[in-house]
Amino acid sequence: MNLLEKVNIWADILGFGFWIVVIVVFWIGDFAVRIITKRFSKKVLGKEDVKAWSIFKYKGPVEHH
Repeated sequence: MNLLEKVNIWADILGFGFWIVVIVVFWIGDFAVRIITKRFSKKVLGKEDVKAWSIFKYKGPVEHH
């Protein structure tokens, strides 16, 4: 195997690894933002997401019947 072939293989590995890193970073970033914004809204507004809260309230009485 000559130097050019080695360089091409490493370029492929690094290129593939780069996209995995990008996807993982975006996924973790999105996950972190959701956690931070939820905590932020809890602290500032003192309430959960309105949709989730209303669904929880609607489900409550149905389970008791």
